[in-house]
Amino acid sequence: MSRSSRYRPLLFLVSLSLWLFSGCGLLKGFRLVNQGRLVAAPGMTFDEVRKASSLELPKEYRMDKEATVTNSTPLAFDFELSGTGLRFRSCYFYSMWTKDPDPGLNYIQIQLDKNISWDTAKKELVEIQARLKENGFSPVVLPADGKNAEQRLQDALAGPAPGYSIGFGWTKNGISFVYSARRSPYAINGEDPNEGSHYEVELEMRKAKQD
Repeated sequence: MSRSSRYRPLLFLVSLSLWLFSGCGLLKGFRLVNQGRLVAAPGMTFDEVRKASSLELPKEYRMDKEATVTNSTPLAFDFELSGTGLRFRSCYFYSMWTKDPDPGLNYIQIQLDKNISWDTAKKELVEIQARLKENGFSPVVLPADGKNAEQRLQDALAGPAPGYSIGFGWTKNGISFVYSARRSPYAINGEDPNEGSHYEVELEMRKAKQD
Protein backbone atom coordinates (compact mmCIF):
# COMPACT_ATOMS: atom_id res chain seq x y z
CA MET A 1 0.00 0.00 0.00
CA SER A 2 1.36 3.43 -0.90
CA ARG A 3 2.16 6.15 1.65
CA SER A 4 -0.60 8.38 0.29
CA SER A 5 -3.26 5.68 0.71
CA ARG A 6 -2.04 4.41 4.10
CA TYR A 7 -2.02 7.86 5.66
CA ARG A 8 -4.85 9.46 3.68
CA PRO A 9 -6.91 10.19 6.84
CA LEU A 10 -4.02 12.15 8.39
CA LEU A 11 -3.26 14.01 5.17
CA PHE A 12 -6.97 14.78 4.70
CA LEU A 13 -7.22 16.36 8.15
CA VAL A 14 -4.08 18.45 7.49
CA SER A 15 -5.40 19.58 4.10
CA LEU A 16 -8.84 20.39 5.52
CA SER A 17 -7.31 22.46 8.32
CA LEU A 18 -5.16 24.40 5.88
CA TRP A 19 -8.08 24.98 3.53
CA LEU A 20 -10.43 26.19 6.24
CA PHE A 21 -7.95 28.93 7.18
CA SER A 22 -6.59 29.60 3.67
CA GLY A 23 -7.65 32.05 1.00
CA CYS A 24 -10.53 29.67 0.17
CA GLY A 25 -11.71 29.43 3.73
CA LEU A 26 -12.41 31.24 6.95
CA LEU A 27 -9.51 33.68 6.92
CA LYS A 28 -9.76 34.82 3.33
CA GLY A 29 -7.71 37.98 2.86
CA PHE A 30 -5.90 37.51 6.18
CA ARG A 31 -2.10 37.72 5.88
CA LEU A 32 -0.07 35.51 8.19
CA VAL A 33 3.08 36.77 9.90
CA ASN A 34 6.29 35.03 8.81
CA GLN A 35 7.41 32.65 11.57
CA GLY A 36 11.00 32.06 10.44
CA ARG A 37 13.07 29.94 8.07
CA LEU A 38 12.95 26.19 7.56
CA VAL A 39 16.36 24.82 6.48
CA ALA A 40 16.32 21.19 5.32
CA ALA A 41 17.56 18.75 2.70
CA PRO A 42 17.22 15.02 2.02
CA GLY A 43 19.56 13.14 4.34
CA MET A 44 19.35 15.58 7.27
CA THR A 45 17.91 14.32 10.55
CA PHE A 46 15.06 16.07 12.33
CA ASP A 47 17.53 17.25 15.00
CA GLU A 48 19.81 18.75 12.32
CA VAL A 49 16.85 20.50 10.71
CA ARG A 50 15.81 21.99 14.06
CA LYS A 51 19.35 23.27 14.74
CA ALA A 52 19.64 24.85 11.28
CA SER A 53 16.16 26.43 11.25
CA SER A 54 14.74 29.50 12.99
CA LEU A 55 11.23 28.12 12.42
CA GLU A 56 9.96 26.24 15.47
CA LEU A 57 9.02 22.67 14.53
CA PRO A 58 6.62 20.30 16.30
CA LYS A 59 7.67 16.88 17.55
CA GLU A 60 7.72 14.18 14.88
CA TYR A 61 4.69 11.93 14.56
CA ARG A 62 5.52 8.22 14.15
CA MET A 63 3.53 5.70 12.08
CA ASP A 64 4.95 2.19 11.89
CA LYS A 65 8.50 2.59 10.53
CA GLU A 66 7.98 6.13 9.30
CA ALA A 67 8.02 9.50 11.05
CA THR A 68 6.81 12.88 9.85
CA VAL A 69 6.96 16.53 10.89
CA THR A 70 4.13 18.57 9.34
CA ASN A 71 2.42 21.86 10.04
CA SER A 72 -1.29 21.26 10.54
CA THR A 73 -2.31 24.87 11.12
CA PRO A 74 -1.92 28.04 9.02
CA LEU A 75 1.71 29.14 8.85
CA ALA A 76 3.94 31.49 6.86
CA PHE A 77 7.66 30.77 6.59
CA ASP A 78 10.67 30.81 4.26
CA PHE A 79 12.31 27.61 3.03
CA GLU A 80 16.00 27.03 2.26
CA LEU A 81 17.30 23.87 0.62
CA SER A 82 20.37 23.30 2.78
CA GLY A 83 23.71 23.20 0.99
CA THR A 84 22.44 24.88 -2.19
CA GLY A 85 21.63 28.48 -1.30
CA LEU A 86 18.15 28.08 -2.84
CA ARG A 87 15.60 30.02 -0.81
CA PHE A 88 11.86 30.35 -1.27
CA ARG A 89 9.85 33.01 0.54
CA SER A 90 6.28 33.06 1.81
CA CYS A 91 5.66 29.30 1.92
CA TYR A 92 2.64 28.00 3.83
CA PHE A 93 2.95 24.22 4.17
CA TYR A 94 5.74 21.70 4.84
CA SER A 95 5.90 17.94 5.32
CA MET A 96 9.11 16.01 6.04
CA TRP A 97 9.45 12.22 6.31
CA THR A 98 11.95 9.61 7.47
CA LYS A 99 11.82 5.82 7.25
CA ASP A 100 13.59 3.40 9.58
CA PRO A 101 16.37 2.43 9.85
CA ASP A 102 17.66 5.61 8.13
CA PRO A 103 17.20 8.67 10.41
CA GLY A 104 17.79 11.07 7.49
CA LEU A 105 14.94 12.76 5.62
CA ASN A 106 13.89 10.85 2.52
CA TYR A 107 11.07 13.18 1.45
CA ILE A 108 10.32 16.90 1.78
CA GLN A 109 7.23 18.68 0.47
CA ILE A 110 6.88 22.48 0.44
CA GLN A 111 3.87 24.40 -0.85
CA LEU A 112 4.69 27.91 -2.05
CA ASP A 113 1.51 29.51 -3.31
CA LYS A 114 -2.16 28.69 -3.17
CA ASN A 115 -5.27 30.05 -4.86
CA ILE A 116 -3.39 31.57 -7.78
CA SER A 117 -4.34 31.77 -11.45
CA TRP A 118 -2.72 29.64 -14.14
CA ASP A 119 -0.99 32.77 -15.51
CA THR A 120 0.58 33.42 -12.10
CA ALA A 121 1.49 29.74 -11.71
CA LYS A 122 3.30 29.80 -15.07
CA LYS A 123 5.44 32.74 -13.93
CA GLU A 124 6.29 30.86 -10.74
CA LEU A 125 7.34 27.74 -12.69
CA VAL A 126 9.57 29.74 -15.05
CA GLU A 127 11.24 31.53 -12.13
CA ILE A 128 11.88 28.28 -10.25
CA GLN A 129 13.41 26.69 -13.37
CA ALA A 130 15.74 29.67 -13.86
CA ARG A 131 16.92 29.47 -10.25
CA LEU A 132 17.58 25.74 -10.51
CA LYS A 133 19.67 26.23 -13.66
CA GLU A 134 21.69 29.00 -12.01
CA ASN A 135 22.30 26.69 -9.04
CA GLY A 136 23.69 23.88 -11.18
CA PHE A 137 20.73 21.50 -11.24
CA SER A 138 20.26 19.32 -14.35
CA PRO A 139 16.86 18.64 -16.00
CA VAL A 140 15.57 15.07 -15.85
CA VAL A 141 14.67 13.30 -19.11
CA LEU A 142 11.47 11.24 -19.12
CA PRO A 143 11.90 7.93 -20.98
CA ALA A 144 8.27 8.05 -22.10
CA ASP A 145 8.78 10.93 -24.52
CA GLY A 146 12.52 11.61 -24.39
CA LYS A 147 11.95 15.22 -23.32
CA ASN A 148 13.68 16.87 -20.39
CA ALA A 149 12.10 19.17 -17.80
CA GLU A 150 12.92 22.35 -19.76
CA GLN A 151 11.26 21.06 -22.92
CA ARG A 152 8.23 19.81 -21.03
CA LEU A 153 7.79 23.18 -19.31
CA GLN A 154 7.90 24.93 -22.68
CA ASP A 155 5.16 22.60 -23.92
CA ALA A 156 3.09 23.32 -20.83
CA LEU A 157 3.46 27.09 -21.22
CA ALA A 158 2.34 26.90 -24.85
CA GLY A 159 -0.64 24.67 -24.12
CA PRO A 160 -3.95 25.11 -22.30
CA ALA A 161 -4.22 25.34 -18.54
CA PRO A 162 -4.00 21.81 -17.10
CA GLY A 163 -6.93 20.34 -15.21
CA TYR A 164 -4.53 18.28 -13.10
CA SER A 165 -1.03 18.35 -11.57
CA ILE A 166 1.95 18.86 -13.86
CA GLY A 167 5.53 18.52 -12.58
CA PHE A 168 9.13 18.95 -13.71
CA GLY A 169 12.16 17.11 -12.33
CA TRP A 170 15.76 18.22 -11.79
CA THR A 171 18.74 16.66 -9.98
CA LYS A 172 21.97 17.75 -8.31
CA ASN A 173 24.41 16.05 -5.92
CA GLY A 174 22.08 13.17 -5.12
CA ILE A 175 18.97 15.34 -4.67
CA SER A 176 15.86 14.86 -6.78
CA PHE A 177 13.94 18.15 -7.00
CA VAL A 178 10.45 18.31 -8.52
CA TYR A 179 8.38 21.49 -8.81
CA SER A 180 4.78 21.39 -9.94
CA ALA A 181 1.53 23.26 -10.38
CA ARG A 182 -1.56 21.51 -9.11
CA ARG A 183 -5.17 22.41 -9.68
CA SER A 184 -6.89 22.55 -6.32
CA PRO A 185 -9.39 19.78 -5.53
CA TYR A 186 -11.66 22.59 -4.32
CA ALA A 187 -11.95 24.06 -7.83
CA ILE A 188 -15.47 24.14 -9.22
CA ASN A 189 -16.29 21.13 -11.38
CA GLY A 190 -16.62 22.09 -15.04
CA GLU A 191 -15.01 25.48 -14.52
CA ASP A 192 -12.62 26.73 -17.20
CA PRO A 193 -9.09 26.10 -15.76
CA ASN A 194 -7.96 29.40 -17.31
CA GLU A 195 -10.36 31.28 -15.07
CA GLY A 196 -10.40 31.62 -11.31
CA SER A 197 -7.55 31.16 -8.87
CA HIS A 198 -7.36 27.48 -8.11
CA TYR A 199 -3.72 26.52 -8.61
CA GLU A 200 -1.06 25.63 -6.06
CA VAL A 201 2.70 25.54 -6.67
CA GLU A 202 4.71 23.02 -4.66
CA LEU A 203 8.22 21.58 -4.33
CA GLU A 204 9.18 17.97 -3.61
CA MET A 205 12.68 16.78 -2.71
CA ARG A 206 13.97 13.23 -2.34
CA LYS A 207 17.25 11.37 -2.38
CA ALA A 208 17.92 10.72 -6.06
CA LYS A 209 17.79 7.08 -7.13
CA GLN A 210 21.19 5.60 -7.87
CA ASP A 211 21.65 3.77 -11.17
